[in-house]
Amino acid sequence: MHDQTHDPSATQIVDAILEKSRVALATRDLDLFAQCFVMPHQIETFEGSRTIETVEQMRATFHNVHKYFDKSAVTQLDRVCVAAEFKDPTTVEATYETRMVSGQQFLERPYPVFVTLRKGLQGWRIVSQVCAIVGAPGLCHALLADLESTA
Repeated sequence: MHDQTHDPSATQIVDAILEKSRVALATRDLDLFAQCFVMPHQIETFEGSRTIETVEQMRATFHNVHKYFDKSAVTQLDRVCVAAEFKDPTTVEATYETRMVSGQQFLERPYPVFVTLRKGLQGWRIVSQVCAIVGAPGLCHALLADLESTA
């Protein structure tokens, strides 16, 4: 029996999209960041859920996350794919762990994220994500706010 939990090609797909979104966040490149996601895009946390349906909502979320990173002095995101598998030829489901870093120190607790990726005409993109964020209400608010935060 073939174990697809650690399918190398599924893991490579997830690693590539994580790296692309990491670079986009690090360079504050909204256009590159948007290329990582399908709209509508579903985000869930323990504090709620929302659907990003427009470029304006994506822009607001991107800016809210950056405001949180700036306020928390996040200098780097470490994300590692824990498991990935193909559900069908155009769908990958995966779990990765995120650690926020400030200098040489980890911030908050690391948290797992479950994502679904789909392959379309524009390549692989994230359709939905469930973030198990604990102890970082500011990050949850940044992800779930409908409008750009002024805080």
